[in-house]
Amino acid sequence: MDLKLLRTLVDYSPETGLFFWKPRPELMFSAPRHAKAWNSRYAGLRADRPGNVAGYLRLTLFDRKYYAHRVAWALSNGEVPDADLHIDHINKDKTDNRAANLRCVSASVNHRNSKRQANNKSGVTGVCWIPDRAKWLAYARVNRRHKHLGYYDSMEEAAHARLAFSKDNGFSSLHGDST
Repeated sequence: MDLKLLRTLVDYSPETGLFFWKPRPELMFSAPRHAKAWNSRYAGLRADRPGNVAGYLRLTLFDRKYYAHRVAWALSNGEVPDADLHIDHINKDKTDNRAANLRCVSASVNHRNSKRQANNKSGVTGVCWIPDRAKWLAYARVNRRHKHLGYYDSMEEAAHARLAFSKDNGFSSLHGDST
């Protein structure tokens, strides 16, 4: 991802998180008529589009696809994020690419802002019923390992233990929401 080229091709608004195509100079085309045709058709239109089933927006530049949130981060911060770093949507809205809603984090920190798993039966992230013990288990997954937080007689006690752990260990307040 070339920042100079990106700035030539798209306008990005950090306040709205939207991308629009800029008019392209004739030197980018094989003939002036091609430049005119492209500019009359695309210049000023939204450049980001729904890109995959996961719901993230993408930009296609010269037949190469880029996640809009990574482009937004690069344009608003002046540097391309390392491939092993994630650009997290703080409010979990995958289409909200405002600069204030994006943060560059490791995979483990990114997972601390994830939604509740679809197969969750208790309705509380990190709490499940253990029939053999007739107890509620509170747990967390940190750095790919499960951390046992204890067995509890009530789901409320287990949920309280999990919430306290989440607050003490840097989990987002939105972690485990169903949205």
